[in-house]
Amino acid sequence: MIPRTLLYGCVPAQLLVTTGVPRSDVLPPPPSGSVQIHRDEWGVPHIVADRVPDGFYGLGYAQAEDQLETILAFILAARFLGLENEIGTLEAGKLADLVVLNANPLDDIRQTTDIRYVMIDGNLYDRSTLDQVWPLERAYGPHPWTDDDITRRDVRGDEFWNRR
Repeated sequence: MIPRTLLYGCVPAQLLVTTGVPRSDVLPPPPSGSVQIHRDEWGVPHIVADRVPDGFYGLGYAQAEDQLETILAFILAARFLGLENEIGTLEAGKLADLVVLNANPLDDIRQTTDIRYVMIDGNLYDRSTLDQVWPLERAYGPHPWTDDDITRRDVRGDEFWNRR
């Protein structure tokens, strides 16, 4: 008899390293045994399955459910506020705050820190200079954090900075 497997909403790190990011054009086989997903009072999925692969199938299903709920929350919040034509989904003509990366984070998650542009309230900014580059080109202005003289303006003595 095969023992039932219980997965607690997490995937061992070693399995993630060896399997990599799943491709969207490859579908997993359907579960061959029983899979049950129980959510506790905090919404954490607890998956009970006959076999380990079936448990991971259930975990993927539970994660997809969570992502769908998040997407629906954005859409319904925009509709509740009467702003569904302006926010709630990522479409042409709608407002969105987003980042443009220099590299693909699916290849290496550390690439999420390699930011090229940031869009806030429909304005696109260059990350390195903070200059607005779209829809109008506008320089950020003075960068007070790069002013060497600003540290010389502080007249407090060392005893101020060394106190505990």
